[in-house]
Amino acid sequence: MGREEALEAEVLRKIKPKPEEYVKVKNVYEKIKELLEAALEREGIDAEIELEGSVAKDTWISGDVDLDVFVLYPKDLGREWLKT
Repeated sequence: MGREEALEAEVLRKIKPKPEEYVKVKNVYEKIKELLEAALEREGIDAEIELEGSVAKDTWISGDVDLDVFVLYPKDLGREWLKT
């Protein structure tokens, strides 16, 4: 292994999330999704919930994670409902 490859491997070892981090992030997302689904169901809204960003793309860095959760509301719902 050359010097550049060794450096790259060392950097990746430091920034790549550990398996337990993946599990924790997945569990947090599943809980958020579950709560959102329950709230949407109570309101009678058929919306899609999507995970986006670095977690969805698996480009997040160990110890520096945020969840980009999007709720895709039906177009016919209207802006007034969102304001309430």
